[in-house]
Amino acid sequence: MKLTALDPQALADVQRLIDSFLLIQPENRFFGFLKEQSRAFTHVRHTLHKGQPKHCFYNAYRLAAASRYQSRYTYVEGYAARLIPVHHAWVIDRDGNVIDPTWNGQGTAYFGIPFRTPYIVRHGSGPAGGYSVLAYNADLLSGNHSNWSAQL
Repeated sequence: MKLTALDPQALADVQRLIDSFLLIQPENRFFGFLKEQSRAFTHVRHTLHKGQPKHCFYNAYRLAAASRYQSRYTYVEGYAARLIPVHHAWVIDRDGNVIDPTWNGQGTAYFGIPFRTPYIVRHGSGPAGGYSVLAYNADLLSGNHSNWSAQL
């Protein structure tokens, strides 16, 4: 599989976007949590896993939660850039390389939070997957959570 280094300038743009949202709304738990807990991912691995366009949360959930991949992939949610930074989800492999089944390696920056698979199955993505773990989980953003973080 081909491994590509990501654009550090695009990553800085993603981080500036999050900082800008926090300047406008300092009480915003979503962006506060994202800034505190996120990390940058520096390499993307091209993949044969092609998901449905515009269904990033479902595509990432499907790969991370599939029993045959659970030990290989970790769900990550945050902001990624192709042309502009957007709320996005992807998975990482054991080495921390991005695998993006929605954009298939076309992203230029990834900044997000890895989540343990049991947590996303139980709390984040609904019974069929497909929903944002961050946007639809008030307990996580308010600090009433445990066992969510994937230690890398």
